[in-house]
Amino acid sequence: MAKKKRVAKPEYKPTRRQLSHWQRQQRRRRLILSLGMTVLAAVVILVGLGLYFQWYLPEYKPLHQTVIEVNGTRFNMDYFIKALEFNAGGQSMYVPYLVDPTAEAIQQNELIRQQAQELGFTISDREVDQELENGGLPVNQAVRDMVRARLLIDQLREDYFGPQLPQSIEQRHILVMFLESQSQAAEVRDRLEVGDDFGELAGELSLLPGADEDNGDLGWRPQGIWDGLLATTVVDDYVFSAEVGTVSPPIYDEAKTKGLGYWLIEVLERKMSRRRSMSGQCYWPARKRPSR
Repeated sequence: MAKKKRVAKPEYKPTRRQLSHWQRQQRRRRLILSLGMTVLAAVVILVGLGLYFQWYLPEYKPLHQTVIEVNGTRFNMDYFIKALEFNAGGQSMYVPYLVDPTAEAIQQNELIRQQAQELGFTISDREVDQELENGGLPVNQAVRDMVRARLLIDQLREDYFGPQLPQSIEQRHILVMFLESQSQAAEVRDRLEVGDDFGELAGELSLLPGADEDNGDLGWRPQGIWDGLLATTVVDDYVFSAEVGTVSPPIYDEAKTKGLGYWLIEVLERKMSRRRSMSGQCYWPARKRPSR
């Protein structure tokens, strides 16, 4: 049986008019695509500029600028604001008074963390989380660091410094008065010699703040404490070298705030007190609010 011959189809050729129409369509598509890309790029640029000038520059950048640095550890403005808000306890009136104390507390807490780590003491994140939950405290890095520092202080006090302290320490109970001149101090001492009451004279004549309320009674203190309380070493130097029951001669002091003056000191008693356990104490120095 003979095979049928396949008839070849004629090749289609677009007309010149059709080619011209297709070319116009392609040019139109390219033009529309170019315009669309241009508009999209313009929108992206405008949105980017808006974010940069309305959010990044006025909000994001200031909050993420470093305001405190401690041995290479940096704290930004957002961190500082959260610490300040926490210390103020929601009372905005206290914020101006807490700016410097908060900055100092951040530095102190970081130094405590670094030094404790060098000594081999650390607080786990789990312990911090538990403390935050127990206290119902806000969860942010600033508060976490405050809690961590407090726990480290307790740990260091109990496990590191505690074993180094003596089990008992000598304390003395004293009365003091700070007087204007040597002649006044000598006159007052003469009055004490004839039986006048030290406390009454201190309440009447002493230049120390609050002397009229406590009558010069500084209570029981171990050696070294009065240096800080009175901003002078004169009292401590005499008290722990004097006999109980004695009244000092007028002691000159040129370092006090008034410029110069004379101390009269009476040592009432001495005793040995046992060191108390330091566990279970809570300290929040950064949350102390200033008096108005």
